Amino acid sequence: MINPVSHFHGKSLLVLGMGLSGRSAASFLLSQGARVVAYDKDIESLKMNPSIQTLKNQGLEFFDPKSKDSLKEFSVIVSSPGIPLSSPIYQEALLSGVEIIGEIELAFRHISTPCIGVTGTNGKTTVTLLIEHVLNKIGIEAKAVGNVGVPLTSMIGSQAEVLVVELSSYQLETMHSKILDAAVLLNITPDHLERYGNMEEYAEAKARIFECVKPLGNLLISEKCHHEWKGLFQKNKLFVFDRDKTVLNNFKDKSPHDIENLLAAYHICLQWGVNEEQFMRAQESFVKPPHRIEFVRNVRGVNFIDDSKGTNIDAVIKAVESINGPIILIAGGVDKGFSYSSWLKPFEGKVRLICVIGEASNKMYDELSSSFPVERFLGLETAVHFSMKNASIGNTVLLSPGCSSYDMFTDYTHRGREFQRIVNIL
Repeated sequence: MINPVSHFHGKSLLVLGMGLSGRSAASFLLSQGARVVAYDKDIESLKMNPSIQTLKNQGLEFFDPKSKDSLKEFSVIVSSPGIPLSSPIYQEALLSGVEIIGEIELAFRHISTPCIGVTGTNGKTTVTLLIEHVLNKIGIEAKAVGNVGVPLTSMIGSQAEVLVVELSSYQLETMHSKILDAAVLLNITPDHLERYGNMEEYAEAKARIFECVKPLGNLLISEKCHHEWKGLFQKNKLFVFDRDKTVLNNFKDKSPHDIENLLAAYHICLQWGVNEEQFMRAQESFVKPPHRIEFVRNVRGVNFIDDSKGTNIDAVIKAVESINGPIILIAGGVDKGFSYSSWLKPFEGKVRLICVIGEASNKMYDELSSSFPVERFLGLETAVHFSMKNASIGNTVLLSPGCSSYDMFTDYTHRGREFQRIVNIL
């Protein structure tokens, strides 16, 4: 893992946030002989975490923001994506004048493996994993990393031939190095307005992916995204991947969002020597990650679909559009700051009942109940049982929340697993 005498040796670095990426960054820096100090607002409870204990045994120290210690003592501050730019500790870091980078940027400065970057509001995990799957199927050792759940710093020194890096807008905020051999931007639709002041700020964060591509690298974008945000990309020479109609016949039985994902992955894989026949054969064995429009069970003629990963407005629309027949929608959770009125037209003639839960339930009721029957529930289980009771043969009960999950669940996977548990004991 790089040479024994690192330029970090003996230097002090602060890691903000000790989630998965923060712990990985700290581990890498400690291995390079750096003094590593960690900050997390939940550090007292995290100290009991076995992985934190291991890092502590390796020399990890903890930063107390109430102390008189100055952030200026650190050579670099490594910020985790979960730390908002508006947080007091981040603002203090900015005022210190110390360079602030993210865990991805830290890895970029020490990695030589070819990298593909994938971002977008929806579909980025699926596309990342699909590219990994196809490349591995034809004998190219690829590894999906980044926002998909494997910190990039853990892959420094990896023997993989290609790293497929899923990038969230949070991670892109602190990226600078031109290390990507190719990048694809799938879509930009309303999300994370609780973090960004407006859609323009969110779109600018997404567009940063193209600033991190090598001078001769390939930049791919969807036609809709290119049209709606062309002002952000005037200086970039982009390939619009879904204008290519030559392979569309292969996907004629797929939903629009599946076609977008497949075309993006296809054109990335072409650049790594995969031909059309190889791609089509490889993608047939690909299984989408769970909680993304995932069929759970048919109960007395009623289908139950788990789209717990549908955490924004556009994702719910895509889920509804992908389903034939009448839908009972279960939605709600932590509101992200946008209106649900954009659901009204796409839901016409498709959604016959909406069951809402969580913190956003009252807002959803206020904005949707004049056009659709809307029922409010205190929990997911009562919403599922009510949906089953009111469903007819041929209906689909769809969990697609349009919100984050943190009011009632640890994350979207916890919410999806709970939905499946309830459905499987109906």
